[in-house]
Amino acid sequence: SYMGAPIGTLTQTLYYYYNFFSPAAGPVFRSTSTHITMPLYNVDETQNLYESYTNSTLGNQDIAALPNAVTLVPNPVKDVLHLENGTDVTAVTVFDAAGRMVLQSALANDIDISPLSAGVYVVNVKSGNKIASLKMIKQ
Repeated sequence: SYMGAPIGTLTQTLYYYYNFFSPAAGPVFRSTSTHITMPLYNVDETQNLYESYTNSTLGNQDIAALPNAVTLVPNPVKDVLHLENGTDVTAVTVFDAAGRMVLQSALANDIDISPLSAGVYVVNVKSGNKIASLKMIKQ
């Protein structure tokens, strides 16, 4: 407000769209319309935002677990992560605590992780159709 008088209005409308057959899974789409008017400042704006949600599978029975043949050394690690294993590694993927992929490497037993910030990460090691998920601490 300006000197006790309102200077404008803001109206926000949200619509959530659900899958009719599985509404408990949460929304699949959301639209947001925001309209702001402030005549004193000659503002009359509308913003529309559309969001699509994708449900991702966190686990899959079809993917076999890699036996305890893979070890991360050292752990905690500073700059270079070494994989000790008795199997052929075909891919290594590193995820941060928020689940974002931060590093991907193929066919390497020594992986440079120096660009990563200190923290806890999950390292997925793939060999054929088998995957091992290991916790790594970056110093």
